[in-house]
Amino acid sequence: MDGYSEDGKSSDELIARIRELEARLGALRAAPDTSSLVEELRVHQIELEAQNRELIEARRALEDARDRYSDLYDFAPVGYMTLDEHGVILEINLTGARLLGQDRAQVIGMPLSGWVPNGAVAQLFHHLRRVLSEPGRVFDHLPLHTSLVRESPIRHVRLESIAFTQYGSGRLCRTALVDLSDRKREEDRLNLIAQVFERSTDAIMITDSLNRIVSVNRAFTTVTGYSADEVLGRNPKLLASGRHDRDFYREMWSAIERNGSWSGEISNRRKNGEIYNEWLTIHAVRNEAGSIENCIAIYAEITDQRAAASRIRFLAHYDPLTLLPNRALLQDRMHQGLAHAAREGTRAAVLFLDLDRFKTINDSLGHLVGDHLLQEVAKRLKASVREDDTVARRGGDEFIVMLPHVDSAEQAAHVAGKIIEAMEQTIPVNGYVLNVSFSIGISVFPDDAMDPDTLIRNADIAMYRSKASGRNQFQFFTADMNAHALERLALENDLHRAVERGEFRLMFQPQFDGSGGIIGAEALLRWQHPQRGLVTPAEFIPVAEETGLIVPIGAWVLERACQQVGAWREAGLKKITVSVNISALQFSQKNLLELIRRLLAVSNIEPGTLELELTESVLMHDHVATSGLMSELKEMGVRMAIDDFGTGYSSLSYLRSFPISKLKIDQSFVRDLSDGGDAGAITGAIIGLAKNLNMRVIAEGVETAQQASFLQAQCCDEFQGHFFSQPVSPEKFAELLRAE
Repeated sequence: MDGYSEDGKSSDELIARIRELEARLGALRAAPDTSSLVEELRVHQIELEAQNRELIEARRALEDARDRYSDLYDFAPVGYMTLDEHGVILEINLTGARLLGQDRAQVIGMPLSGWVPNGAVAQLFHHLRRVLSEPGRVFDHLPLHTSLVRESPIRHVRLESIAFTQYGSGRLCRTALVDLSDRKREEDRLNLIAQVFERSTDAIMITDSLNRIVSVNRAFTTVTGYSADEVLGRNPKLLASGRHDRDFYREMWSAIERNGSWSGEISNRRKNGEIYNEWLTIHAVRNEAGSIENCIAIYAEITDQRAAASRIRFLAHYDPLTLLPNRALLQDRMHQGLAHAAREGTRAAVLFLDLDRFKTINDSLGHLVGDHLLQEVAKRLKASVREDDTVARRGGDEFIVMLPHVDSAEQAAHVAGKIIEAMEQTIPVNGYVLNVSFSIGISVFPDDAMDPDTLIRNADIAMYRSKASGRNQFQFFTADMNAHALERLALENDLHRAVERGEFRLMFQPQFDGSGGIIGAEALLRWQHPQRGLVTPAEFIPVAEETGLIVPIGAWVLERACQQVGAWREAGLKKITVSVNISALQFSQKNLLELIRRLLAVSNIEPGTLELELTESVLMHDHVATSGLMSELKEMGVRMAIDDFGTGYSSLSYLRSFPISKLKIDQSFVRDLSDGGDAGAITGAIIGLAKNLNMRVIAEGVETAQQASFLQAQCCDEFQGHFFSQPVSPEKFAELLRAE
């Protein structure tokens, strides 16, 4: 309607007419006949004023039309926008801006993909390509975040788009956004209700106002033997067993009419004639007039309830995986056993067992293999003790053996020896042949403690000493062990406060290329305790991993390493790569990706200057999730290296599955290079493997000129170790860079 008055004349025509009249007016003024001139001037003036009024009215009509169009456009219940071929928003109405959770001014110029979840971005661009290449309208469904924050809720919209050409802008896309979120929620709700109905383990039957069956679920067919086609439209009395008289059913329906529901035990007959007992609950559904429109009958076999009750009683005292007694039953048996030993003046013993390296097996081969291994271990434990002894699972890979009658500590040691011997034989599990062992701690009643809890705690302390002494052995509890356990607890408490007290600091060990130039550094954590002095990582890292403190400590290391790289760059020093070790627990944190993205942005450093060092066990845990996270890190530009390569238990196939850029030869191989054994062959094989896979390889722990020469001869790319440089402070590292 633009440019036209209500009678159809264009504003251009009116303006032309006015100019024509003005020209004629000028001519009349120049004419010699003044009498006719005045009259004609008056006529033309009237006509001119009329045309002017008509033009004003046309302009007002045009402005009104534009206002109406603007209101319709902005306040339409549908979002409208104009996109260019790259999906950038060129124009949007108020409804569309509200759908995107932003002001209109903030949305203009932004790509629509900023609101699209990562997994649906390709779908958006496919839609745009179709719109710009196909004639007519194109329809699609798309999820959108309700704001630019990636964690914001998702709404579901329908896209309706058509292409058009705009002078000076080329081909554009006009798109309507229809919010389908309410409809999607309602569909999901109805689908959930249908799923509950169909997948319920209880038989469900629905009848109408005439007591005819209108719907049954799969469990109904399973329980009764009747298919849906056989019962639809029939009366539920086809299930009657004949064991209930008319008074029973009369009271049932009277309760339904009065209370709206009835519950009770009932006998019914299956299709094959078998009579069975079940618990029946009937709920009435009334219409607006208050009359019963439907009845919902839910049948639960009492035999299943009784089995469930028995199962609950079992789970209260036994471990469901291994079928061994759990903590509750163990406590009960220990109280009885110790009371009997006290009365008889005899001894009892507690063995605390921890399965060595179970976490590595569980992470590398999966939880299913781990569960089957625990079941086989439980069988071997039971076979290694007497019938009146108790073998219990404490949780995870920990077991406790209670020996209620022992003549001496040596008898307890004999049982521990039998258990160790039973574990020496390999265990076949799901196609794998596994070798496992136990670290065992022993405490004796009444010598080491008088109550169950203290006996278990002391045996636990002894088990830790056994594990620290080399595993696959047993140790008796001693007072010294208790002191060591208290020391470990104190260390753990100090570790909790170390970050907030600023007791941690970072050292950096330079990494060199073949020509002797510094190309990177590994960030190494040090703990300067105010009383203990310098605490080595070997002392506190295992405690941090066991307590979960490795997550906040690891985040602190990442933050400080990124800050230091940024500081070196601001000082004008050359670009290097800094490697940071990431623990398995830290790598599994959901916020790791966002943490790294934020630290890179705050420190203003390039992603390629950060390298994450991961162990092989990290990669083999939850292959799908690990692969996805590593792919996102690679896409971000962060590098990844395998630390301690060659010491893990996983298959080498992961090297082709994950975006790894570097292998780090474990220092144990480098240390043994001078012995002339297999270390040289293994090291050469690792370097050759890395070359074939287009990966770089770095050797750590290079201590001697002989080791460095061997590695250089094998074409190792990078070197790290005391032969080249010890770990240094950030200031000293900056001096080394300036000296190059």
